[in-house]
Amino acid sequence: MIRLLLRRAALATLAAGAFCAAAASASDIEVRPIGGTTAQMAALLARGGDGGPLRAAATAVPLALRAGSMPVLVVVEVDGASLLDGHPGGRLGIEAHLYAVAAGGRIAAARSEGIAIDLARAGDAVATSGVRWLVPLDLPPGDYALRVLLRERRTGSFGLREVRLLLPSPGDGAATFLAAVVPSTVAWVDAPSPALEPATLERLAAEIGIPAAFPVLPAGSAAAIQAWVGGGSAPELAAQLTDSRGASPAPAELEPAGASPIGEGLQALRFALSLPERQGLQDLRLAGAEGTPRALPQRVVLRPAEEAVAWNQIARVAPVTAATQSTSITPPLASKADRRRLRAAYDRAFGRFARGERVDAVLELAAFEQGALDSDRRRAMGWLEAAEAEALASAVARERQALLPLSLFYRDLHATHLEQGRIGLARRSERIAERLLVQLAETAADDEERRLAAAALESLAGELIEVGAPGRAADLLKRSADLVADRVGIWVALGALYEHDQRYADAALALDRALVLQPRHREARLRRARLYGLAGDAKRCAAELDALLAEPVADWIGVVAAQERVRALFAEGAFAAAAERLAAVSARHPGEPSLGIALAYALERAADRAGSRAAIARAAVADRAYAQAPRKLYAEPPRLLLAAGRAEVETAALLRLDALAAALGATGGNGRGSG
Repeated sequence: MIRLLLRRAALATLAAGAFCAAAASASDIEVRPIGGTTAQMAALLARGGDGGPLRAAATAVPLALRAGSMPVLVVVEVDGASLLDGHPGGRLGIEAHLYAVAAGGRIAAARSEGIAIDLARAGDAVATSGVRWLVPLDLPPGDYALRVLLRERRTGSFGLREVRLLLPSPGDGAATFLAAVVPSTVAWVDAPSPALEPATLERLAAEIGIPAAFPVLPAGSAAAIQAWVGGGSAPELAAQLTDSRGASPAPAELEPAGASPIGEGLQALRFALSLPERQGLQDLRLAGAEGTPRALPQRVVLRPAEEAVAWNQIARVAPVTAATQSTSITPPLASKADRRRLRAAYDRAFGRFARGERVDAVLELAAFEQGALDSDRRRAMGWLEAAEAEALASAVARERQALLPLSLFYRDLHATHLEQGRIGLARRSERIAERLLVQLAETAADDEERRLAAAALESLAGELIEVGAPGRAADLLKRSADLVADRVGIWVALGALYEHDQRYADAALALDRALVLQPRHREARLRRARLYGLAGDAKRCAAELDALLAEPVADWIGVVAAQERVRALFAEGAFAAAAERLAAVSARHPGEPSLGIALAYALERAADRAGSRAAIARAAVADRAYAQAPRKLYAEPPRLLLAAGRAEVETAALLRLDALAAALGATGGNGRGSG
């Protein structure tokens, strides 16, 4: 059994490699080093965490374990569908940035590379699976947060991921390092870094297998996994699978199946791992006896057995923007006797959604609801709401885990109704999505689920910003901030959103909450200073802006602070003081022409015409270092932050479709209906 399992895994790995070679040759893909990140992207990297509309997963493992610098392989998998969403075609251009952040926020190593892919030749392969960036780092022993930032240049779509890597110093005798690794069997389009030795990659792929960033394992069956052990002799190992609440569904038994050397002081032990029937997200851990290493958790997905399936192929996440299609459901007649048929329509749509027919389920119900309104404008909305409330209450009462996928369904429905110009139906769908998420938060079993509900509310707020409803977006963001109140970034985003909506008193309260949590937060201080100015407290505004300018930090916040401060100095006629401040800030931002132009003006008014001419000359050749002008970054609603959790929320919702299907099992919601 074990030999057959491992042989099938090896064949699948080789087949995946052959597919990649055939579908996307080296001439179709170019990977090269690029400069550092823009200010906007660097801010995202500094913030850390996960998110962004580009769906990605990452993992990292050492290729040797020794006392000095260790070679580390970082594997980043990027979903092809999210890369191509909104792309006009031609050439796919990905900026890929990797930072290894050590204790105290120190950057221990970094790498930035550009990945260019010819979609005319390799587009089908990208769409079928996605892109895998393979990149090396050299790191000494330590505890690291590896932060990966990806950005598609033409669409502006980004993805941010963070993984932990623990590299201990090798000890004497006993092992000091342990990692649970699942070799990938999926045909990714590979984009190896030019810094990665081809021979190293080829040997790893042929003898051990490239680690999967987010493995999909067959529930109720056996999977081929590896224990990467280093620093000494391997201990007796046990495996444990735990869900989000720390509960273990069933014992996970390991059956040894051989070993292979990886590099200096490191070996891969092969096992067949028996898996429970239960599906969904799990954390896989390996541990030895007391006092021996314990592996960091490896997040895996348990699904029905499928050959060579990647996490991004479980369910495609795509926006519902297609035109409304015709529906086989007859619009309801003007009679209360049709209530059963109305209820069946919702059960049918929920059932199709639970079976993975995401787009078709939403389009069908959208057309049905519009048909109901067309048949009876006066009474249909009330009938729809009554039937819908009954269907939702029935599903949630049977299975509370159905709340998250149902909220995703109504977010899709909201987008579809908006696309078709049905404002009333869109608002109703948005209110239902919010209500379901609030219910999820209020009944959350633990902090992790409460944070998930908060992230879902933030994602919905981001969608409302996109359709021009900042006031409603702020209300949702306030609910999210109150749910998990220790997140500085959310209070800053809420303050920015209130400021954008001209609710200055609310903005001040939100920013004060952020500054209590993190008094030195630069964006919060900048926004608070401006609010002091708007409230007429010019002295405090000036003091806060001067404090920001005194800090030797080169970011967009410093540029905006300088612009705000010198504006007040110009109004006072203090041109020499303005020039003094602008000279210091311009030296930190040589690529920002607005500062040079303002400096030239200040120097001219201060009678320093030679200095003014020199400043104008420097501004004329300046190459703006920002993806967007700093002033525009300040004025924009916090779209990037609110989009950050969307991929995580959608993935979690799609992985709970089984719970929705179970909840609908006794309601006739199997997709066939009864009408």
